[in-house]
Amino acid sequence: KFRFLYKTSMLHILSACLLFANVFVSEAYVSNGYKARANLEILKHQKIRHNWPSLSKSSDDLAYEGMKVDESKLDQDERDRLEMIRSIQTSLNEVENFEKKIMKKNDISRASEDVKDLETTNVQWSGQAGLDSVFIGEKNWNDIKNRKFLMVGDILTLTMFSYIGRSMHGNPNMDIDVLLTAFPFYIGWLSVSPLFGAYTNNATANQKEMIKILVPSWLVSTLVSISLRGLIKQDVPQVSFVAVTMLTTGIMLYIWRSLYVAINPTSTE
Repeated sequence: KFRFLYKTSMLHILSACLLFANVFVSEAYVSNGYKARANLEILKHQKIRHNWPSLSKSSDDLAYEGMKVDESKLDQDERDRLEMIRSIQTSLNEVENFEKKIMKKNDISRASEDVKDLETTNVQWSGQAGLDSVFIGEKNWNDIKNRKFLMVGDILTLTMFSYIGRSMHGNPNMDIDVLLTAFPFYIGWLSVSPLFGAYTNNATANQKEMIKILVPSWLVSTLVSISLRGLIKQDVPQVSFVAVTMLTTGIMLYIWRSLYVAINPTSTE
């Protein structure tokens, strides 16, 4: 932009110098009875100075072009001056065309920059260009589809809790009944924990953030799961069962997620 302004300023200065030279040379016409032509010449270059770079032919320009000079009646000095005027006119035309090219080039450059700015503005990413965008999380059920491995680990942890509970009651077999026992806990965990951010990147960013999000997720979802189990079995859970279930699920979920964070912590930037 500064280069463009510099070139434009220099072109205007050149135009002004040529204008003054043209006015000076035009005095030859005044001294030989060509005052009208000299005035038209001055008007034309004043128009170039004030309306630069836009030029259009007016009645003065047409009158100027329509005037004829019998060069055979001019002496050598006047012919030289006439050639100088023509040379100045040619130089002014070259200056005009040159500035038009510069302005056109500058407009193209500006348009290209605008397109680049627009493309950059509409792109959303985290980190450097070309890298995959980082998922942060929305604290809803949509988060689960982006953290499938973490979700599978949670389900396996709750399944293991169900298996341990049945084993303590004399049913050590890994069968369909284990899944049926764990079913209320699947529903409670997957329906409640995402709302507390259990599947956002913050949930596995570091140990501190993991505990901060796990505690409310585990507390509310486990209470919902125990209530759902009571509705299915049509009985009121005993306090001891509630206490053991809360403690066991909390410890097991903490161990699983703590290992996950230690091995594969997620970025929050």
